[in-house]
Amino acid sequence: MFLKKFIPLIFNFAEDTNTNKKPEVNNISHSYKNDIKFKLKETSEHHENFFIIKGLYKDELVKKEDIIYIKADGNYIDLVSSKKEFPMKTSLKKIQSSLPKSFVRVHRSFIINIDFFDLKNLKDNTIVSLENHVIPTSKQYLSLMTN
Repeated sequence: MFLKKFIPLIFNFAEDTNTNKKPEVNNISHSYKNDIKFKLKETSEHHENFFIIKGLYKDELVKKEDIIYIKADGNYIDLVSSKKEFPMKTSLKKIQSSLPKSFVRVHRSFIINIDFFDLKNLKDNTIVSLENHVIPTSKQYLSLMTN
C-alpha cells in the first residue's frame, strides 16, 4: 500500500552551458549612458524658457518671464511670481547663469526681473516692483548695473 502512493522525483543537476556566459556589460552600459546624455541634452534645450520645480505631488513648470524676483535664503532660493512662491534647493550663483538678460542682481540675496520694476524710483536703498514687492538694493550691485 505504501509503495503505490510513493511517487519518485528525479532531480537533474546537469550544468547548462548557456548560463555560464558572461554578459557584455560594458557595451550595454556604454550605449545606455549615451542615450541618457542625449535625452538630457534634448530636454534641457526644450525647456530653456522654464524652470521645472519638483513639488510634493507633481512637478510644475514656471516660465522665466513670469518670475518677478529671486530671493536667496541659505542653500535655498525662492522664485517669486505673481501667482506663487516656488522654493528650490540651489544657490543664486548657480541659477544666475541660466537666466535671461532681463534678470539683474541688485543685492547679495536678490535677483530681479527688470520687466517688473521701475528702475527710476530708487529710494532708501530699496526698489519697488509694479506689484508692490519691496526689494533691498546695495550700492555695489547698483553701480555695476548702471555701468
